[in-house]
Amino acid sequence: KTIRPGQYQATRDWIRPAHIHLKVHRRGYEELTTQVYFKDDRYNQGDRILQALSNEEKQRVIVDFKNTEAGKPKEGRFDITLSVV
Repeated sequence: KTIRPGQYQATRDWIRPAHIHLKVHRRGYEELTTQVYFKDDRYNQGDRILQALSNEEKQRVIVDFKNTEAGKPKEGRFDITLSVV
């Protein structure tokens, strides 16, 4: 559970979209460092990091957060898979 982060100015001509950094590790597995993006963020199209990914990779890191019930927080799904070392 978290709050939606804001966008920020990375350089004079680059605004980073809202995203959440994740770092997951478990003994015996490869460490995963990634970012989760919000599907409806208007700055996704101009994000240099996100746009460097393949379409398949983008689909994995862009999450569509939706209302499940009126008055409840939005929910989204982000699956994590770790590889054995």
